[in-house]
Amino acid sequence: MSYEQWCKTQLTEKKVLSYLQKALKKQNPVPEVDKICLIKREGDFVYKGYSTASRRLIKENQRIPVPIYQAVYKNALKDYPGYEKLLCRKRAEYERQNQAFEEMDEDPGIAGWLEDFSLWDSSLMEQIRLNEIQRHDINLTLQKRYALLQWEQGSGKTLAGIATGLYRMQNQNIHSTWVVSSAISIRNNWNVVLANYDLPCILIRRLADLERIQPGYFVLITLNKVSSYKKHLKKYVKRLNQNIQLILDESDEISNPGSARCQAVLSCFRRCRMKLLTTGTSTRNNISEFAPQLELLYNNSVNMISWNQYVYHHSKDNASDGDPDWDLNPYLGKPIPAYKKGYALFAASHLPEKITVFGMEKRTQDIYNADTLNSILGKTVITRTFEEVSCKDIKQIHQVLLRFPPEEKEVYQKAIHEFHQMRNNYFASTGNSRKDSMMRLVQQIILLLRIGAAPDTVQEYTGDTPVKVMTAVEMAAAWKNEIVAIGVRHNAVLESYERALQEYLPDRPLFVVTGANTSFAKRRALRQTLKDSGNGILLCTQQSLPSSVNFEYVNKIIIPELHYNNSGMSQFYFRFIRYTSTEQKDIYFLTYAGSIESNLMQMVLAKEKLNLFMKGQDVDLDEIYDRFNVDYDLLSLLMRQEKDENGILHIHWGEQQIA
Repeated sequence: MSYEQWCKTQLTEKKVLSYLQKALKKQNPVPEVDKICLIKREGDFVYKGYSTASRRLIKENQRIPVPIYQAVYKNALKDYPGYEKLLCRKRAEYERQNQAFEEMDEDPGIAGWLEDFSLWDSSLMEQIRLNEIQRHDINLTLQKRYALLQWEQGSGKTLAGIATGLYRMQNQNIHSTWVVSSAISIRNNWNVVLANYDLPCILIRRLADLERIQPGYFVLITLNKVSSYKKHLKKYVKRLNQNIQLILDESDEISNPGSARCQAVLSCFRRCRMKLLTTGTSTRNNISEFAPQLELLYNNSVNMISWNQYVYHHSKDNASDGDPDWDLNPYLGKPIPAYKKGYALFAASHLPEKITVFGMEKRTQDIYNADTLNSILGKTVITRTFEEVSCKDIKQIHQVLLRFPPEEKEVYQKAIHEFHQMRNNYFASTGNSRKDSMMRLVQQIILLLRIGAAPDTVQEYTGDTPVKVMTAVEMAAAWKNEIVAIGVRHNAVLESYERALQEYLPDRPLFVVTGANTSFAKRRALRQTLKDSGNGILLCTQQSLPSSVNFEYVNKIIIPELHYNNSGMSQFYFRFIRYTSTEQKDIYFLTYAGSIESNLMQMVLAKEKLNLFMKGQDVDLDEIYDRFNVDYDLLSLLMRQEKDENGILHIHWGEQQIA
């Protein structure tokens, strides 16, 4: 006997236990009964015969399992004897969840509770209450088990989450409220606010903290901790019979389905009883980022069935401005599948391409199957702008268009036409010539954006203080008695502005904040220090103030370096626009005309069109231009990506005139 044969025939523990189990079953066999019954399995109904004779009598149409979701939305109770009560309960829950928010009325019992709801803020020594619009929206979300509250930044999402958690725990027998968010939001906002309101809470720092959770507690946990403790959290929530209220604050943090934090949140909380997601914007770059949040809410159930008849895709053979190809939807009438298959289906159903820096004019950013998407949004998302919630219109965006002087134009031209000479100074080789070739265009765009933000950050620049930097300095100097905030994206750019501000405005207090050198505690302490300065300048990276660190008394905000979407920038400038703000807020975008920044601005506006659609506003680009105060011909300033006679991609100036 060979060794391979021996491995197959040798006795093992599993074989012995299996034999003993079969032998014990044969000792007391279940007597066969000639009957056919409808039984419920894990996800479907099917007819089962309890004897050999009865199994032969099962009809062909009864042998096909019927998914439970199909039984629920078809609402044919008589076809499923013995399960009428179960299906009736599921159907009522489905109808309640499937009702559009605009068709719902306020519940009088919930309205009375919200009217009496108030919190005492021990830090501000004042009573905190919800306003009428906040009460209305929270009333509607409390009537459903799952909802997404899309209030613009500064509109009171934290207070809405607290009210939701308290109502569920006091009136619906929920064990505890779990708040999941980014570290800065949990530590700088939720942990501080709940302590100020004297509400019972626990911050999960280690696994032992799970044993300290009591009924009625707010449980605070960061996204990183969810990833680290995924296995233990999943078991603990299951031990509670999923009877918790989940509040995922800043839910756009799980917009990347491939990230560990997204997969961990889905694994731990997709089955919990009540879920509320809150965010200022559910999408940042494209519509498919909404899919993981939808999956977390509905867990691929009857509430997220794909009703799109067609799905779309662009083939490589298509002209750049041609219509997409379409196929029949293989999941028509079925729940959107979990994970990658579902994300691909969602993208193919509504927007089968991403928006890039180039190609703004080539393919229209039309949304396919818009009616179906609107139906999903209508029953899932309540959207409010800051102006709607606060009843204040105090935000004004200004576009400051700059022109390249000769010395800046020279280095910009060099980065376009002689990038191969500059490349090794700023980008390390991967050691693989093929990868280096693929990365060339991306690296060139990054370098062009860096030069546009601060040309003096590259070695090849020989001029004085750049025009954009001087413009920001002059604007700050003009506001002698104002506190000014300047937000950039990279440390090298921040250092350029820091040098210029120290040189030209030595008498103005300067506060520099980055994520690396300023702790959460220092950022909180800076609020009062900056306010006491009277005319200080806050110079920071935009990502160092993404959420929960607010400077509501700052009225002048300068953004000289654009983000890849307005969602990223609004997270920054809404740190200065809060519910309690009363004064006018001016936001200034500084861009070089005819540079890659024009393409970036056009990309930001095109993405904002999609983001606004996800917020229930179907607007065209002209209206978005008005909102962003773009009163010049932006399309004529775009740079273009073209191929030379050898088929190699290059970046070229467009038809615009560069001063």
